Amino acid sequence: MADEATGLKGYNILSAVEYLKQTYSPEQYERALATLSEDVRDALPGVKQFEFYPRRYFGEIVAATAGLHEEEDDRHAALASLGENIARGATNTFLRLLMRMMTPRIFANKAQTIWSKDHRGGIIEADTSKLDQNEMVVTIGELEGFKHMNAISLGWMRFGFTAMGCKNVRAELVEGGLEQISPPKIAIRVNWD
Repeated sequence: MADEATGLKGYNILSAVEYLKQTYSPEQYERALATLSEDVRDALPGVKQFEFYPRRYFGEIVAATAGLHEEEDDRHAALASLGENIARGATNTFLRLLMRMMTPRIFANKAQTIWSKDHRGGIIEADTSKLDQNEMVVTIGELEGFKHMNAISLGWMRFGFTAMGCKNVRAELVEGGLEQISPPKIAIRVNWD
């Protein structure tokens, strides 16, 4: 189903749809689904958790979620919450055991391997030069076809570092700002106490 070069596992799509259903009113949910292209709407009932699908499927659902918010700050907060929700869902799969042993240093060393389990295409790197100061910059590139990955990734990082046992996790974009809908590359500075 997915393009051979890029794609992501279906559980990301299913988690995004479930987030829509659980977070918004039935009317808002239906309004969001109505904005999806016909092929994506038709594909949704058959999406399988561990198969790969085009990034565009996920991107349309994320854009539909963003479209439910008129205020930019509300939109970004909702998308970061969506990212946290997807990360939570991922830890109910293969990541559950891994997160119990994970530390920021191990994450930095294994980031590309973790990313590649759920994504075809894309590069993730972690700069650990300030790890002794409880800071890391995570760069994710080759994001063509994704929408709002900057806001979603803030949620992923907050959830992931908290799941590793880090306290008071803060995440901010240092590249690929929120004003961009589809940046090809983002960098997130993560700090914790």
